[in-house]
Amino acid sequence: MEKTSFIWMRLRPKYVKWLWMISFILLGLVILSLILWRPILGFYYQINAGQLMKTAVATSEVSESGFACREPANIKGVERATLEKSLSQLLMSYRFWPSSAQTNLLLGRAYCRLGQYSDAILAYQRFAILRPKNPLGYIEIGIAYGVLDNWSRAFHEWKSAGISASDLIEVGSQAQKQGDIKGAQLWFKRAAQYDPSNQTVWNAWLDLGLKLEQEGRWAEALDVYQSAVDFQSPKQVHRNSARFFLHMGIIQQWYLNPARVEQALKSYQAAIANAGLNNPSDEADLHQNIGIIYWWQRPATKPESYIQEFEKVLSLVPNHYWAHLMLGQVYIEDFQDLVKAKFYIEEAINLQPDNPWGYLFLGDIYLKGDQPELARQSYDKAIALKPDFQEAQDRLKAMEGSQNH
Repeated sequence: MEKTSFIWMRLRPKYVKWLWMISFILLGLVILSLILWRPILGFYYQINAGQLMKTAVATSEVSESGFACREPANIKGVERATLEKSLSQLLMSYRFWPSSAQTNLLLGRAYCRLGQYSDAILAYQRFAILRPKNPLGYIEIGIAYGVLDNWSRAFHEWKSAGISASDLIEVGSQAQKQGDIKGAQLWFKRAAQYDPSNQTVWNAWLDLGLKLEQEGRWAEALDVYQSAVDFQSPKQVHRNSARFFLHMGIIQQWYLNPARVEQALKSYQAAIANAGLNNPSDEADLHQNIGIIYWWQRPATKPESYIQEFEKVLSLVPNHYWAHLMLGQVYIEDFQDLVKAKFYIEEAINLQPDNPWGYLFLGDIYLKGDQPELARQSYDKAIALKPDFQEAQDRLKAMEGSQNH
């Protein structure tokens, strides 16, 4: 017994030390749990809400480019039901963890997607208070005010965050890279409202249209150009205004089915009215296309009208292939002046010897000049350059038919 007591007395300090340590750890865990249980629950609901919101975005027919406020909110069906569940989870998260910046940001986006813009603004404002150095809150507050058509307040919020038009253009460019053309237009529109004198805005808008043209998306490109000119202030002529109208006219004349020739002519005339074009090549294309439209409208349009346009092209770009070709065709068909016609057609051939159109019209000149063998050689040359050249094939068949009779 004495031996046991002795051993216990020797070990007692160690046990007491460990007991005290365990007690302190348990007490710390209890205190920590009392402090953190609300944020933990808030985080739990926040995670659930975030997953639901991702599901809603995935089912949406409209890409949001990272932002939730659109004009107008048109959420319905499964997407609305999912968003409402997400909002319910976010409200629970906010109840337990009101100081969470992420919860407030997601609340703002959920409210925005559901069209509850005033509630969205309050949530975004809380985010901005919690994260004053993060411009995201101010950007989204501004977007929500913009949807409410309160642009003066939107611009105030953006200026408070030091946001420039270039920042908004960058967001639009990111939307463009993601294939969200409507989203890109929307951001360029916001940038133009924010700083209409900023030439970078209109350059970005033009680049978007040109990219769509390169991809053959003509109707979308036309919509981009039309939205740009519709949005420009009538009191302010922008450097790209004429180029917008030029490309609108080209699409309307050549790439829409059916072609909108009268609208194209109005677009070209608007390009001239908007201080013209600084690039001689663009200006030459403008007058070339106007001349072709006038030529299509003959005999209602006098020859002087389209001749003047084609000659204007050559004064701007002397080696313009198509202007030479069109003048040659005019003198063949309208004046039967084969000498002048041959001069222009041979000039065109010298400029582009591998282009079959020059040889087609040279063949027409020889045929009208009663030189059928030279005409046949020219048509054969055109077909050699372009085997499926239907116009040249038709000319040869017509010659064969006339010879058989």
